[in-house]
Amino acid sequence: MRPMLSGLVGALVAWWLTRLWARWIPDVVGGRSRAQLDAEHGWKVRAVNALMLAGLAAGVASYPLGIASRNDWRGLGVGIFLAVTLPLLLVLLASARGGARAFKECAVLFAITQRTPLFILVPLLVLGLGVGVAALVSLG
Repeated sequence: MRPMLSGLVGALVAWWLTRLWARWIPDVVGGRSRAQLDAEHGWKVRAVNALMLAGLAAGVASYPLGIASRNDWRGLGVGIFLAVTLPLLLVLLASARGGARAFKECAVLFAITQRTPLFILVPLLVLGLGVGVAALVSLG
């Protein structure tokens, strides 16, 4: 019963946060609507989500595969590093032709799809990068 109750509380908090944050999530970027952004950058956002999941899965998989011991935080830390850096590299490379405009449009579309304002999303990604770098440094 207790896990179900904490799951419901977590879902209510998530719902409340998305309602609170909705006013800070942009609808348009440079005069382009979400539909236009999705037509141009939608594949990047889907690839970013897949890479983030793959990075976290790699970190979690390091435990049952015996790469990291059960109580070692660095396995998950490396997974977080992969979950942040691989998508960032993908967006940078895929947006190279369009420059800063394309990168910004893709970042805003990612924020829209995640229902999280950029001023919250960017610090979380930077924090994840810091955790990942600390894990990599502590490995060597």
